[in-house]
Amino acid sequence: MVIADRRDPHPIIYRRLLVTKNVGLIDRILRIGVGIVLIALVFVGPKSMLGWIGIVPLLTGLLCWCPLYSIIGINTNCKDADCKIPPSR
Repeated sequence: MVIADRRDPHPIIYRRLLVTKNVGLIDRILRIGVGIVLIALVFVGPKSMLGWIGIVPLLTGLLCWCPLYSIIGINTNCKDADCKIPPSR
């Protein structure tokens, strides 16, 4: 069940998913680039249908939100005060 606020046309669940950006600038650029390259493989080169997987990094880069990052608790968007990048080993 989706709860909606009368003043806001978007449901609360929708706002929570898209307002909390957890993908930073460099991460975004890489995701969009990889997504475009993978989608291009559908039309050029090996012409594999697996290139459509590129929609996932492309969308996560454009939306600045990654569901896997939300589950793991990673935030590479350092504009937020709670920037959490896992330590390198």
